[in-house]
Amino acid sequence: NRFKVYREKDGLANSCIWSLAEDGNHDLWVGTWGGGLFRFRDGHFVQFSRDQGLVSKVVLHIAVAHDDSLWIATPDGISHMQNGRIRNYTTADGLTSNEVFDVYEDDRGRILAATQGGIDQLVDETFIPLLPTPQTDSPLSVRFAEDSSRDIYTLDTPNGISLMESGALRTLNEDWKPLDMVESPQHDLWFSGTDGILRIALSELKRSVADGDVPFEYARFDRADGLNTLQCSVGAPGIAITPDRKLWVATVKGVAMIDLAHLPRRSHKPEVFVGAVTIGRSKVLAGQRLILVPGTHHIELHLEAVDLASPE
Repeated sequence: NRFKVYREKDGLANSCIWSLAEDGNHDLWVGTWGGGLFRFRDGHFVQFSRDQGLVSKVVLHIAVAHDDSLWIATPDGISHMQNGRIRNYTTADGLTSNEVFDVYEDDRGRILAATQGGIDQLVDETFIPLLPTPQTDSPLSVRFAEDSSRDIYTLDTPNGISLMESGALRTLNEDWKPLDMVESPQHDLWFSGTDGILRIALSELKRSVADGDVPFEYARFDRADGLNTLQCSVGAPGIAITPDRKLWVATVKGVAMIDLAHLPRRSHKPEVFVGAVTIGRSKVLAGQRLILVPGTHHIELHLEAVDLASPE
C-alpha cells in the first residue's frame, strides 16, 4: 500500500510524465513532456530523445505493437522504434498533420493515427487518410479505443464518442467528454472523462448502435460516490483494470479505485413519475388525468424519481 516515487534524482531526466506502456519484456516505457522517452529496466532509466533519433521531445502516447515494437505519438509526428532503431513519420510520409494525438494498432494489425487533420492508416510504410476529423474551435483530443467485438471508437473530447464504421465516424453521444476507455471481464465499458467516470454495458451500446433512436442507459460516478474531483487525467493510460478486478482511474487529485467485485448492480432504474403540474401560474399535484381548458398556453410537468441508493 505504499508508492515508490521516481524523480530526476533517480535518473529520470524529466518528471513531467504524460504516457506509460509495458512491452513484452516487462520493460516500462515512460513518455514525458519535454524529456522524450525513457526505458525503465532493473531500477534504471535510459533516455531516448532527439539525440537518439526521436522526432520530438514530447511523447503523448506509446503503443506496444503485436511485434513488440513501439509506436510513439508526438506533436511533431510519429516515431517507430524496433530493435533499437527509430523510423520517423511526418506529413512527408502521408500524415495529414504532424500534430498526432494518438497512435494505435487494432486487433487486425492496422496502425492508426489520430492527428489534428484527421485519422490516418499506415499502408506500405505510408500513411493515407482514412477519416477526416470534424473541424471544431474547441481544443481537440482524440483517443482510440477498441471493444472485445473489435469495434473501434474515437473518444473526442469535447465531442463525445464516435464509432468507426464503413469509412466514416458515426457519433454515438455528443454530451460525454471521455478521455479513455477500458472493458471489464463482464463486458462493461468504463470511461474516464472530464466530468467523472461512466459505465455502460457493451450490449447496451450495441443496442443503441442498431437503433439510433434508443438512448443509452449508463451509470455515472462522481463526488457522491467518493471521487475527490470530477476531472480525470489526460495522460495515457488514464484508466485500467487489474487482475483482481479493481478499476484504477487517474484524476487531477490522485488515483481513484473502484472494487468491481463488490460494486452492487441494480437490476432496474428508478421509476420516473410526474409529481406536479404547473398550469399557467398555478401548481397542482398530478392526478390520474389532466384536463386543459381552451386557451391554456403554459404548462410544466415536474418529473421526479425515488432512488434510495442515491439520496440526492
